Amino acid sequence: ERRSVFARHAVLAAGTLATTRLALGLLDMTERDLPLVSCPAFAFALAQPGLLGRGLAERGYGMAQLSVALPLPQGRPGDIVFGQLYDADAMSAVDLMEHMPLSWPARMAVLRVLLPTLMIGLAYFPGRFSANSVRLGADGGLRIQGGVADGFESALAAAASALRRGLRQLGAFVLPGSLRSYPPGAEVHYGCTLAMGRLTDADGALTGCPAVLVADWMNARLAGKPF
Repeated sequence: ERRSVFARHAVLAAGTLATTRLALGLLDMTERDLPLVSCPAFAFALAQPGLLGRGLAERGYGMAQLSVALPLPQGRPGDIVFGQLYDADAMSAVDLMEHMPLSWPARMAVLRVLLPTLMIGLAYFPGRFSANSVRLGADGGLRIQGGVADGFESALAAAASALRRGLRQLGAFVLPGSLRSYPPGAEVHYGCTLAMGRLTDADGALTGCPAVLVADWMNARLAGKPF
């Protein structure tokens, strides 16, 4: 059944991508690339040798235990890699074992010993290290191209080195081979498609469609300066 609803204003709050699709359709903006800013991310596992031999706690906490704020070596002012650390026993044991370059019996044996010492880290780079675009096709489909900015690989290597040094000072060690970056967009932190000052005003109203407001806060983008 199709119904019509009339109102003085409409608010788009369907999520970044769905709202972008609706807004670009209203603005009749097809076949034009717009920036889609994300936060390139990496994961790693760390071990705390001081906990070796201890049993698992009977009660745990599945959310992040600690946060990490790492200024990027030789980065711009304000360039910070932000991460969070989780107890490994809050993760699926099968997921953890899938990343071990061993046979399955060996993986189970190693994890049984190491699990009380392990933490899993997830860390995110500033949005300027992403290089994604989004486009509304003439057929109404939304097309997304993912990528990372020039210099990301070297920034990742510098951040990984600084992270290892800092954790060693605290008595923890990043497990060799565990630090891996995610493919573009896999971290699911993205936005900034509807430029404030160009496609929306300061109140979120679409340029040319002042009765339509964008509520998705991640769509806010100061002119030319993604947060």
